[in-house]
Amino acid sequence: MSEMSFVRDGVEDTTEPAGSPAPETGAPSETALATRDAQPGFFDEDNIRYEDIVFPRINIVQYVGKLSQEAGFDPGTIVLGSANVIHTPESKDEKGDAPLSLTVIGFRPLQYAEKLPGGKQGRLANNEHEVVRMGGTLNWKEWDFSKASGKQLAYFQTLATALVLLEKPEHYGDPDQNDFPYAYQPDGQPARYFTLALWGMKGSSYTKGAKPIRTQRKIGSLRKTYLAHSWTLTTFKDSKDDNYYFVPKLRPATKNSELFQDFVKSIVGAQ
Repeated sequence: MSEMSFVRDGVEDTTEPAGSPAPETGAPSETALATRDAQPGFFDEDNIRYEDIVFPRINIVQYVGKLSQEAGFDPGTIVLGSANVIHTPESKDEKGDAPLSLTVIGFRPLQYAEKLPGGKQGRLANNEHEVVRMGGTLNWKEWDFSKASGKQLAYFQTLATALVLLEKPEHYGDPDQNDFPYAYQPDGQPARYFTLALWGMKGSSYTKGAKPIRTQRKIGSLRKTYLAHSWTLTTFKDSKDDNYYFVPKLRPATKNSELFQDFVKSIVGAQ
C-alpha cells in the first residue's frame, strides 16, 4: 500500500483456473500461466492517484451542524475525520490544550459554497460564473437587498481548501499510528508523528485562516514555499448580531528546517 493512501482497499481473487490440468512434468498450463500473470494487475500499488485518496478533514465544531447536534462534539473543539477531538480551546472554565501545529502544503483552486441556515450543506460552484448560473451572488449586500425584492438570490461564500501536514498533539493516543502514520525522527531525537489532512475555510474561517496564510505566501515569509514555516492553530469564540460562533486563531510558528521540508516533500512525492 502506498504510504500516501488513506483508503485501505482489498481485492479477493476467487477465480479458479479453467482448462486441463498441468502436465505431469510440473509445467503449468497456458490457462494457469495467464491467470497467474494477471494477478499483479489487481495489486498495482504504485498506480494510486490523488483523486483516489480520501484525506481526513479537520473541522471547527460550531453551535449548529452535524458535528455538534448529531455527533455531540463541544463547540469550539477541532475534530479530525469527523470522529476524534484533537484540540479543545482555552475557555473561562478550562485551560485547554496546547495549540495544534501544522504546515501548509498548498491550496486547491478556490470554490464557492452556498450558505444555508442551520449549517446544512449547500451547492458548490467551481467559479464565479457557476455562482451566477445557480442564481447566486458572492456579495452579501446584494443578497440582503434581494430578500425584499421578491427575487431572492442564493448567497455563496468563498471556500479555500488547504492540504496540511498536522502534527499529533501530545495528549492524543494513537499508539499504532493509525491516525498519524508519518514519523519524523532526525538525529536520534524523540519521534514526532504527523498526518495529512484537508482544511476547508469559508466565511470567518476564510478571513481568519486562509487569508493570513495566502498573505504570507504572496508578500511574507512564505514567498519561496508554503513549507518555510509552520503554524499554530486554536479557536476562539466570536459574535455578530447576537450570533456566537468559533473562528480559527492562526499564528506563524517555528521556521521549518531544510531537513523537515524534505520530509514533507517525501510524503507528498515531491522529491
